[in-house]
Amino acid sequence: MLLTANCGVNLYRVMESRIRALYKIDAQPDGPARARGIIAEELSAVLSASELDDMKLMVSELVTNGIVHLHHENGVPVMVDLCFNGNIGCAVLDQGPGHFARTRDDARRG
Repeated sequence: MLLTANCGVNLYRVMESRIRALYKIDAQPDGPARARGIIAEELSAVLSASELDDMKLMVSELVTNGIVHLHHENGVPVMVDLCFNGNIGCAVLDQGPGHFARTRDDARRG
């Protein structure tokens, strides 16, 4: 699962020399709120309020999916990987098996 946002801001000046940050989000009910807080803290200086809200929503939804659909009884965390390299890249990583794309024939069969 990968999200990218091009905000047209020179992030090297804003974020100094830091290019990448990796955060571990424990598979707990407060995980999505923690992810939103991380996004707000890291990106509020470089995104408009609307862009920041959109980014927080996308990351929160992906973290929620990672926690809910994997049934993390074993405590495996979800990872939020932020990249600042002229564009903003954000990947939400979990240990799930992923999904295969459905074909039109699969959709017709229900």
